[in-house]
Amino acid sequence: MTTDKTVASLNRLITACKDSEQGFRQAAEAVKVFDLKQALEGFAARRAMFAAELQTTIEQLGGKPFEKKSIAGTLHQGWFHLKAMVTNLDVADVVAECEKGEEAILKTYAEVLQEELPDDVAKLIEPQEHQIREVFERLRSAETVCARA
Repeated sequence: MTTDKTVASLNRLITACKDSEQGFRQAAEAVKVFDLKQALEGFAARRAMFAAELQTTIEQLGGKPFEKKSIAGTLHQGWFHLKAMVTNLDVADVVAECEKGEEAILKTYAEVLQEELPDDVAKLIEPQEHQIREVFERLRSAETVCARA
């Protein structure tokens, strides 16, 4: 894979991480349950850290990292914000929306990991993908618990 393609792929991941970070921040604002609010804020901070790591890697490759969110992410967050204003979102709704966001970021990571990447880049993004998958599973479990309540 050429350096330009690697940079483009890493920029896709940065965009996905920034979308996820913003989504978790909005979700944290929407919930009143302290433990969930803290967890969501922690997930947002982790996504910001992932984006920073990816940005550093792009700079080391001589590329220019993106600083923006995706259109799809912006639309989803706008929809989430509007829904929160119009309805009284419960915890299950918030968790379900977070789960949708994590499905999107996992898809992006899976696509990038299918590409031929330099070893050092793969070694950076594989653990990120693993941590995102763990959060996704936690959200899925929480959604199941909320649905039963």
